[in-house]
Amino acid sequence: MGGSTDLGSDYRAINVNVRSQELLDGGPTPEQRRWRFNAVSNYTFKGGKLDNVRIGGAYRWQYKAAIGFPIIVGPDGVNGIIDVKHPFLGGAEANFDLWLGYSRKLFSDRIGWNVQLNVKNVGRGNRLIAVGTQPDGSLASTRIAAPQIWSVTNTFEF
Repeated sequence: MGGSTDLGSDYRAINVNVRSQELLDGGPTPEQRRWRFNAVSNYTFKGGKLDNVRIGGAYRWQYKAAIGFPIIVGPDGVNGIIDVKHPFLGGAEANFDLWLGYSRKLFSDRIGWNVQLNVKNVGRGNRLIAVGTQPDGSLASTRIAAPQIWSVTNTFEF
């Protein structure tokens, strides 16, 4: 209602968006990490004072993620398109988990009881993780990292 544009400028604006999406095809997906590595280890003591005590840990690593793209001059020489070949990358992430458990038989060996203390994301405090950038590379958005979590589980098997 109060504005006017010509067909040529509408076409150029739409074409830039379409071209940007075409460039993303086959390129890095924002926040998708290309590589991951997970390792888990458990040990159960047999005999002695620590009989049936379990200890374990896990390490989780994730590679850097694409969190934004710079803008380069488009084919029309005026409007910009994203440069998918040179993404801005967020940091790699590494997290540790630890657990300590105990097992024993109850009621004449008819019921198995397990108790376990779990600590997920050991040593992690409050922190922010970058998930988006402006076209100049400055920070645009963040998310709150998963905090350190303590939990106790009890299970009965019969």
